[in-house]
Amino acid sequence: MTSAEIQSFLDLARIHRLLQPGEMDTLLQQPETPQTDRAAFGEFLRHHGLLTTYQLENLLSENGHALSCAGYPIVDVIGPCPGGTAFRALHPTSRTPLVLRRLRTDWLTSTDHPANYILRAQTACALTHPHIVPLVDVGADQGEVFIVQEPDEGSNLGTLVADIGAMPASLAMEYGRQAAIALRVIHARGDVHGHVHPGNLWIGPLVAMAKSRPDGSPRMRPAASARVRLAELGLLPLHPSLATGMEDPNRAVIPEDHLAYLPPERVHSAERTSAGDVYGLGATLYFLLTGKAPYSAERIGDLLDKLSHSEPVSLSAMRPDCPSELIAGIQRMLARDPAIRPSAADVEEQLNRLIAPNPASSQPAPTRAEPTPPEPAPAATPLADVSQTEPNPHRETPLPNTPALQQPMPVEPVLVPAPLPSGNPAPAVNWPASPYSGSTIPPAHPGYTQPASPAPQPGYPQPVGYPQPVGYPQPVGYPQPVSYPQPGYPQPQPIGYPPQPGYPQPQPIGYPPQPGYPQPQPVAMGWNHPGAAYGHDDFTQGQSDDGTPTRVRRPVEDKSGNWVVWVIAGAVLNIIAVAGWFYLFMR
Repeated sequence: MTSAEIQSFLDLARIHRLLQPGEMDTLLQQPETPQTDRAAFGEFLRHHGLLTTYQLENLLSENGHALSCAGYPIVDVIGPCPGGTAFRALHPTSRTPLVLRRLRTDWLTSTDHPANYILRAQTACALTHPHIVPLVDVGADQGEVFIVQEPDEGSNLGTLVADIGAMPASLAMEYGRQAAIALRVIHARGDVHGHVHPGNLWIGPLVAMAKSRPDGSPRMRPAASARVRLAELGLLPLHPSLATGMEDPNRAVIPEDHLAYLPPERVHSAERTSAGDVYGLGATLYFLLTGKAPYSAERIGDLLDKLSHSEPVSLSAMRPDCPSELIAGIQRMLARDPAIRPSAADVEEQLNRLIAPNPASSQPAPTRAEPTPPEPAPAATPLADVSQTEPNPHRETPLPNTPALQQPMPVEPVLVPAPLPSGNPAPAVNWPASPYSGSTIPPAHPGYTQPASPAPQPGYPQPVGYPQPVGYPQPVGYPQPVSYPQPGYPQPQPIGYPPQPGYPQPQPIGYPPQPGYPQPQPVAMGWNHPGAAYGHDDFTQGQSDDGTPTRVRRPVEDKSGNWVVWVIAGAVLNIIAVAGWFYLFMR
């Protein structure tokens, strides 16, 4: 029997959906479960993985506000986030992991009304795209605004550049292209982001590197399947202009501000435009290529002054290896006049042109030559180049900074056998002509080299049952069967060649018997003769008066009436079976 303290402990856990009823019923029935001490009972649950340390501490202190929010059970604290604190949470029913953010009230009330903020965020929840971080839920709970998002295992581009340094131009263009796709979709719906910078562009998955960070954690690099997603859509509150909202011009600039990526018009205006999003994307590309923001200063006042009157350091001077079209495109994106900047769709189209295509797929496929007749001594086929073949559509396209490997692969030469004669073969020498034989050997095909004699080529066995045509080379690639198909008959000698020791010459059907050659087994006629319907041959071997073998039809037993007997017998058995079952059930 559980004590009152443990019962109140369980009630608080059930209210905040921390425990499942089935799990608790199973644990309470175990004899080793503590029944009186609440602290020992909570430690028992934590040891079995039903509670986390964060949940146990707040349960013991009865701090229900920290255990759940709007029905989402809170598992642990992640840390500070823009405008508040992020927590690890679970879905109330599916128990899938989520990220829940609680926002401070002073982050919104001074510049933006919470109701308007929630309405804008709920509108962003309806937009789903592979390059946009999705929102699961947004609302208010006990006067506090909360946001629920799916967990992201990657990192933002700012942290990635800190780990790997300035990126190659091809990799920066690919990540910029994916961000431009997200902006194009947002602008097509009539919405704007408001603050595009490396901290709001998340990339994943990542792979750990051997080199560690100063704090001992491993440095990360993007995996081959990494993609960029734009975050914080609809989650940025409306702020006044930078000059109006600036409280202290001498305040130090912190990395979390990301003011250097805002367009110059935001210094004296609070309006968010699509041209401002393109400026932020251009400043992000500048950062990916150089590792620095376009503008930097120690104090906020100096930073705003540079945004209003100065020009960033020329990208061509810092990265002379970059394509000139890319440098010119980034300069147009960073133009002070918003009308000069291109749209997000134009940026995506330009980056698509600049990204180098796959070398293997950029080269045309070679024309196929007509097959040529085989020669007595064919030359070896040269090695084929993979880059000259047709591209494989199932092969994964490599990243822009990882060119496709091109290595020659050997192709084995294919031996094409010589064609067989179109007419019936002629009988061998000194044999009488057959009335079933067709025309004689047709004329030689032009382009084929005739051998000096019809002798078989060494190393190639002779085909069975076909004489060697005069003037034609021996066919290639037709091996001699291991044994004759009919059991008990010896291996026949190919017709038309001198007999070899151990191989008797078969006697052709319809010709006078040759001395020393046994008569072969008659070939079955398949399903075309009358006796085949009963599973046997209705012909038998005979001999004429002059000794010539003949085939004589033998009588076949007519079994066409047997099916009537079987039908009658089956009907009688069915009647007996039905009568037996009826007799058993009537008893």
